[in-house]
Amino acid sequence: MQEQFMKKAAVYWALFFLIAMSSMSILIINRDRFVMIETKKAANTEGDEPMALQVHDIVLVPLENDPTNQFFCIPVSVDVTEEGFFVENNYLERKVMIEIDGLDIDFYQNNQLFGNSKDINKIEYSFKSNKTYLTLTMNDYYECEVLFKNKCLFLKFEHPKEKYNKRVLIDLGTGNQDADVSIIVADLIKNMLGDDVKVYYSRLNEATPEKQSVAAFAEEINPDMVILIQMNKVDKKEQTGLSYEFNEQYFIPFLGNTELTELLINNVSQSTGQETINVTQTLQDGEGVDESLLTMLKCPATMIQMNYATKGELEQMIEEASYLNNLAKGITEAIKEGYKILDMQEKK
Repeated sequence: MQEQFMKKAAVYWALFFLIAMSSMSILIINRDRFVMIETKKAANTEGDEPMALQVHDIVLVPLENDPTNQFFCIPVSVDVTEEGFFVENNYLERKVMIEIDGLDIDFYQNNQLFGNSKDINKIEYSFKSNKTYLTLTMNDYYECEVLFKNKCLFLKFEHPKEKYNKRVLIDLGTGNQDADVSIIVADLIKNMLGDDVKVYYSRLNEATPEKQSVAAFAEEINPDMVILIQMNKVDKKEQTGLSYEFNEQYFIPFLGNTELTELLINNVSQSTGQETINVTQTLQDGEGVDESLLTMLKCPATMIQMNYATKGELEQMIEEASYLNNLAKGITEAIKEGYKILDMQEKK
């Protein structure tokens, strides 16, 4: 048991090293100038014991219309360093989460947030274990650049289509213990593509978003391609391996669903040495058929499934870092070839 644990730990460290070696960027994500006029403390539902987490709803009142200000500004204390904060952008939920270390619990009752915040619907903060958590609920999907200067976090919001010329969305399927493999593969793909292509995920944890939410996000950011990666438990060993699914009825010239599927099959087979066991067309919405995400998407999209029959096969798949790396390499090469096709058509 201990030996098996050590093997898994070694594999995870190896994958972490591969990902860390690539250039890392913080996942980050404005109304007008605001001042806080009220805070609300969450009710304590556990009796008279002191709360470990205090939630405050910051009510903001516009002081001045300042459209020339490009940034939304969050002041911090002199004790906060560049290593003392972390910003994460949950695109599908339209929320920007900011964690700050080194502030007093009442800091944002006494210090004003200001700047261009026309794209923020609501700001909340909580305090736990000497850390302050700010949650910005946005009114649309945004990218965010962050600048730390003069004891202030400056956030600048831009629409993905305005910021990135090349965009790929990776849907990670159902969030469960098996789906961790999908996240590992997606991380490898993201780092193999580098800064040339912006890669979006449908989720950041085990919480599974609604298909309609993923489709709405895809429609808004208009990705060049969508790759759906799923773990799929099958009944028979003969069914294990890689399979693909696409929506043949939705046609796009030059690089459509059929062409993207062919690119994936060829490149993944070459990189992994694993044959394709099945290629299917998505069932169209109708009586007795739940609408598939593939039928909702209006861009080139293909699902690749990693099929396994037993828990042992899944564990072996996780332990074989080279297999997951080769799988990610094949998908990455397919994406790159897809962009070559798109670039050639733009030049004509």
